Amino acid sequence: MPKQAPELSEVSIRRLTHKIDKNGNPVKDAHAVGGVSGLYLQCFPPSGNNKRGSRQWILRATVGTRRREIGIGSYPSVPTKKARELAREAREKIKNGIDPIAEKAEAKAKLKALQSKDIRFEQYAREVYIPFKSKEFKSAVSTRKLHNCGSQCYPIIGKLNFEDITVDHCLQILEPIWETKHELALQTRRFLEAVIARAMVQGLREKPNPALWVNNLKILLPDPKKVHTVKHHPRIEPSELPAFWAALWKLDNPRRSRDDIYAFAVMVLTVGRKEEVARGDWQEIDLEKKIWVQPAGKYKSEKEWTVPLTPTVVRLFKAMGPKRKGRIFSSIQGEELGNQLTELPRSLGFDAVAHGFRATFSRWAKDEQKYSVEVKDLCMKHLEQASTRAMYERDQGDTLLTVRRDMLCDYEKWVTKGE
Repeated sequence: MPKQAPELSEVSIRRLTHKIDKNGNPVKDAHAVGGVSGLYLQCFPPSGNNKRGSRQWILRATVGTRRREIGIGSYPSVPTKKARELAREAREKIKNGIDPIAEKAEAKAKLKALQSKDIRFEQYAREVYIPFKSKEFKSAVSTRKLHNCGSQCYPIIGKLNFEDITVDHCLQILEPIWETKHELALQTRRFLEAVIARAMVQGLREKPNPALWVNNLKILLPDPKKVHTVKHHPRIEPSELPAFWAALWKLDNPRRSRDDIYAFAVMVLTVGRKEEVARGDWQEIDLEKKIWVQPAGKYKSEKEWTVPLTPTVVRLFKAMGPKRKGRIFSSIQGEELGNQLTELPRSLGFDAVAHGFRATFSRWAKDEQKYSVEVKDLCMKHLEQASTRAMYERDQGDTLLTVRRDMLCDYEKWVTKGE
């Protein structure tokens, strides 16, 4: 049986210090303090201007087949009585087959993992998910939609860790807007699911995703088709187009003072979308060939589109002057056009929004019955119908471009002259 060190008093322990080697250099020394077999106070030489070096408790013990030095804490932060208690506990663990050093390392790893998960939903959404997702978008509008979805979530779960988010939290977010603002509710649920799913992949949550729709929220929320009626974009009737056109150009005073007027006119006559005129670039316009080549993926469509330009559109582009580089249209502040286009019809007294003019064109085409549905769809850059897709794939050459140009020229006559 190993020799038991005598149990030193507190006064004796307080006097323990480092030692001097045979060369006269101060070096650390370990002193057995007794009370518990293998308990030592390790004393280090002083550093800097300190009169006494640091002192640490260690327990020397055999764990399995390995000799271990187990740190118990510094002295006097850990008093002698407490050090002896901790040493006894460590020896009891060793007796029961537990390695105190491995146990401590495991606890430290768990704490580190837990701390890595200590990121709140709002912080993650703003700093990680939205910046990541925004790289996929073609305009700032989609990013603003994500922030709008986030604003629905933050008051409820913004300060929660991902592990703490429950289905009830998701319901608290969605139920108030599910029937009244259903499109926003759908976007918000998808946002919730996507943010949590990405966090799960990064190890921030182990439980199932509480925002999943199938076999989850679908059971708890009313059927969207039964509680929400789709509201189409307000539009004007084709018969109102000549009056609208006249009212629009009364705003052009002084002449060429507002890009939004020209942008809206081009949007109407090309049956375009708001983002197309807002983000259109001069390098896409060929005034000699009278076409606008819209790159694949820049706007809504993943396909490249060649848009025929009617005489009035060509004249409007030429009227904008010789500077034809960069973005075609800008706000007065030099920024990308946005809500100015959306609300312009209402400012003129017409109950419509920018996107509604595409529906007006569709109604005009239906009333005219001069052109096929496929040609109308291609003018609107729609490829939902199989026959339209086939026409697009079969003929993107001069024939199809000519037919679409003829249709848009007829539409232009109606819009500008009522003929």
